[in-house]
Amino acid sequence: MTATAPAAPAKVYFTNLRTHARESQLDKLKRLIRRAGIEQIDFENKFVAIKIHFGELGNLSFLRPNYARAVADVVKELGGKPFLTDCNTLYVAAAKTRSSTSTPPTRTALPRTPQAARSSSPTAQGYRRGARPGRGR
Repeated sequence: MTATAPAAPAKVYFTNLRTHARESQLDKLKRLIRRAGIEQIDFENKFVAIKIHFGELGNLSFLRPNYARAVADVVKELGGKPFLTDCNTLYVAAAKTRSSTSTPPTRTALPRTPQAARSSSPTAQGYRRGARPGRGR
């Protein structure tokens, strides 16, 4: 096993996204990623994944698509073929996150029928939020 030199600390770039009449936020973002060294990456005729969060129902905490567009424009200028990607999760019901608690859950079961409502079986009654077999709820 060979010893490796410790990695240099990563550079972190921060900018205040407040702008003035002479420069838009998108122009400022493009300037920031160029200063961070995006031009040193060989994008020529290569597919380039731009990972973003597409958001979920009731969530307001995501980057607007115009920021991804600004990054994609720079990648195109450098010869790349950008595309957007995300690692989504399929929820059976509404996610139990702070943002989704204000949104009513999506109904995932079939509506109750009069015949099923008379049955004592929890399965026949249809699933209700919080219903557990044998708990009498």
